[in-house]
Amino acid sequence: MASVQKEIEEKTSVRLGADFVDRWNAGLPDLFAHGVEAIPYVREFVEAVRSAGIAYCVATSARVSKMHITLGQTGLLPLFEHAMFSSTMVARGKPFPDLFLHAAKTVGFAPADCIVIEDSVAGTQAGIAAGMRVFSYHADPYSDRDGLIQAGGILFDDMRELAGLVPIH
Repeated sequence: MASVQKEIEEKTSVRLGADFVDRWNAGLPDLFAHGVEAIPYVREFVEAVRSAGIAYCVATSARVSKMHITLGQTGLLPLFEHAMFSSTMVARGKPFPDLFLHAAKTVGFAPADCIVIEDSVAGTQAGIAAGMRVFSYHADPYSDRDGLIQAGGILFDDMRELAGLVPIH
């Protein structure tokens, strides 16, 4: 959120205040209290990966506390509690590769042996910079399809497609 604040303040005359990030984080539980919907078929994909014995994690720009809220609301938290990585754990967030490299090292894999599933341009750039294969989800109407392509992601728009793109066996 600090980067969002910086961008807003640089491009507009709006000043969000020194406590903006703290106020934002404090308001998240109320913001998500009415529910968060999981991406269609993401549970089935994660469960297939898990059943195949493939290691996986979540590595996001969000704080761990936000992951608990959003993954908790979708019912996916039990699938990810074992390995959640936040950009707060590294010096530089996305689009830098630090977060993905940290997650790979912690889980015990070389970057070239990892894949990234992303929905943002910055995340796609980070995964590519980390030397990982990146699958970029673009079904969200607000996604930047062209930016994802330019960043080097392999595009897909349905989680059911992903099982055919990512070898699960």
